[in-house]
Amino acid sequence: MANESNYSLKEVAFIKETTPGVFQTTPKLYKLGVMGFALAPTQKTEQNTELGQDGQATAMDTGSLDIAGNLNMKSKTGLMPILLHSVVGKSTKVDATTDDWTAATVYIGPADKFSAGQMVNHSDGLHTLVVKSVSGTGTSDATEPDLTAINPATGQAYKEYDTIVDNSGANQITWIVRKKLYKHTGTSDIDMQSLGVYAKSNTAQGGGVDFEQYFTGIFLNSISFAKASGTIVYKQDVPTVGLNYRDNTQLDWVPLVPSETVEIEDKSFSFNDMKVTIAGVEPEKASEFNLTLNRNVAVEDEVKQGSKDYNVPVMTMDGNLKLKFTKEKWAEVYDNPTKELVITYANRSGDKISLTFPSVKTMLGTKETTTDKYDYITVPLSASGSASQKTLSYETITSTDW
Repeated sequence: MANESNYSLKEVAFIKETTPGVFQTTPKLYKLGVMGFALAPTQKTEQNTELGQDGQATAMDTGSLDIAGNLNMKSKTGLMPILLHSVVGKSTKVDATTDDWTAATVYIGPADKFSAGQMVNHSDGLHTLVVKSVSGTGTSDATEPDLTAINPATGQAYKEYDTIVDNSGANQITWIVRKKLYKHTGTSDIDMQSLGVYAKSNTAQGGGVDFEQYFTGIFLNSISFAKASGTIVYKQDVPTVGLNYRDNTQLDWVPLVPSETVEIEDKSFSFNDMKVTIAGVEPEKASEFNLTLNRNVAVEDEVKQGSKDYNVPVMTMDGNLKLKFTKEKWAEVYDNPTKELVITYANRSGDKISLTFPSVKTMLGTKETTTDKYDYITVPLSASGSASQKTLSYETITSTDW
């Protein structure tokens, strides 16, 4: 075997699908970074040892390909709308705000990081302005901020996350410059949305022959929401299953000619960017929280040659809340009350992810007694839904145009 250069993963992109498993030749690529990429085709094998061959070994028999593997990613602002659309249910997209910048208008600054400052659309159609702070009454000037001008702070044209001052007087507004922001909304739905995954590898030195892979009909099988003492950045380790696979070593490979390539916003949510409320109140003295939605999609071979089909069973969702034990808390969960649970991720730049679980049962948990801590109780959480009241609804505000 020739001594060839070592390959490594250079590019990963998601592709939106309307029909699961269909290969597209001119897709829009949503490029992202991953911490782990285990999605791969694996050939089914069967060992059928034979007698009467003088005791010699029998080769494995081979069958169809299974397509599966985990994708390990940070919960980036731009990634969350895609994950929720794919795992939870199809989203509807609109502009994040219907307000346009208007002269001599009072705009409101943020009350806190979970109620971002007022947003307006810039007339260039490419940007959204988010109020970072105001002084005085916070009144806009007679002319709209010019984003093509040179930012005196950087010596370059204004770019995303730069700030620009509107009105030089006592009532000025400081805006955060953002790419155009969009709002995606959706609810949990049995009609799951598949996506495609494109991956490209090349030699460590670059300049070698690209190895390209295209997975279609990929179903993301779970999404998790967790917060615990010591968390730095929120992450997703998503199991997947898929329908079809090609790579550029095969005769049926058709080179992709992307209609557009966009970078998914590379801004992560960190520990203080997440808030959990149960019946409108943040839990006191809690050290751990987790809630996972499992879709449990399964893929099977069809009789039709080279075809696979998928099944979407009833979704499941459960988790835990660990908090310091009190007699009152024990008595409360003893009766298994059902409450609304809301998870919010937000930052000061206007990105926001809000998830509402209208019916979460809290159950009698395990009381833990150790020598190095106070007593704790781990309370199981179980979400439910119905045709009239979905298990989960979500709303995102980010720059992702999915």
